[in-house]
Amino acid sequence: MNGTPNSVRVCEANTREALRKVRAALGADALVLSTRRTATGVEVFAMSPNALEAAATGRAFASPTPQPATGVATPALAPASQVLGELRALSDRLSSQLGQLGARGATQAATQEPVERPARVEMRAQLERAGFGETLAGKLAGGLPDDYGPRESQAWLRTVLGKNLACAAQGMIERGGIYALVGPTGVGKTTTVAKLAARCVVKHGPQSLGLVTTDSYRIGAFDQLRIYGRILGVPVHAASDEAELGAALESLKGRRLVLIDTVGIGQRDARMRGHLASLARPGVQQVLVLSASSQPEVLDEAAGAFRGRGLAGAVLTKLDEAVKVGGALGTLIRHRLPLFAVATGQRVPEDLHPANGPVLIERALRAVSQAVQGGPAASKSAQVAHG
Repeated sequence: MNGTPNSVRVCEANTREALRKVRAALGADALVLSTRRTATGVEVFAMSPNALEAAATGRAFASPTPQPATGVATPALAPASQVLGELRALSDRLSSQLGQLGARGATQAATQEPVERPARVEMRAQLERAGFGETLAGKLAGGLPDDYGPRESQAWLRTVLGKNLACAAQGMIERGGIYALVGPTGVGKTTTVAKLAARCVVKHGPQSLGLVTTDSYRIGAFDQLRIYGRILGVPVHAASDEAELGAALESLKGRRLVLIDTVGIGQRDARMRGHLASLARPGVQQVLVLSASSQPEVLDEAAGAFRGRGLAGAVLTKLDEAVKVGGALGTLIRHRLPLFAVATGQRVPEDLHPANGPVLIERALRAVSQAVQGGPAASKSAQVAHG
């Protein structure tokens, strides 16, 4: 702070502190004449009322300079009282505005969120790199206890992910029932049906299984499933409309497991709503098949679209092709879809495995560590996927 006893120029970090020092030096009636932002904060210039009045009086009653006789009138100087009044009003407005700015700054400072701990920042970045998504990563990392070190933090993260990733205690074969496998084109629904069918026949015999296909769009779709059925000794029923689907299911009453292979429809296809409505029959559970190698945004959009009619759970395919599985796991967590099984290749039925949450989570997080260290992101996919 510098200046004479009649005026001061104060530089402080904020307006509130600057005004406090001005009034401490010149009194509560100090008149603020100027204010400006600086690199370090705010600069305020103020004068005492007496000094300002003396300056204004001196200007107002200064001896006039003789004017040439030109016949042109020269405006008279304003009276001292008018000048002083205008200066006081201007100063009052400046003081009021600065006070409001100072109060607003104090309120923002009081309500500002505390600085996030480095451990939480690092965990959020780790989850985002793994593909879990910004929103989910923020929610998970935000719950990290303050006193956890690196080792405890990683153990805590795996525990929390395990609690949020629901894996079905029993697979479809063990539970039994009627399941319609739905999902976008090319995710492996028919191959998944064949894998489930083969395992069911091996465990319970061909008489325990029923196979139905509603895929009348794709060329050779019925023939592909019929070949699998012939190998297993199980007939395949084709249903091109709701009436035929109802008749097929009626003929398969009493079977332990009935699998319905459906046509692949994109989540933005106008036919999807009608197709899912045709499957909404008593006792039919819809299971969403998702490819783990798809982009996280595509997975999330598909889950949201197919979930509209209710889903019993999901199957993840193509884990052998996925560089990261965090996007797929994040989709299951956000949409609260229980995971029935995972597929790690095209072999029937070898490449289908029960869902193992801890192993999938470890793979998702390990892919990030390997990428950071420059190693392969997804080696030995099949072994990692099912332990």
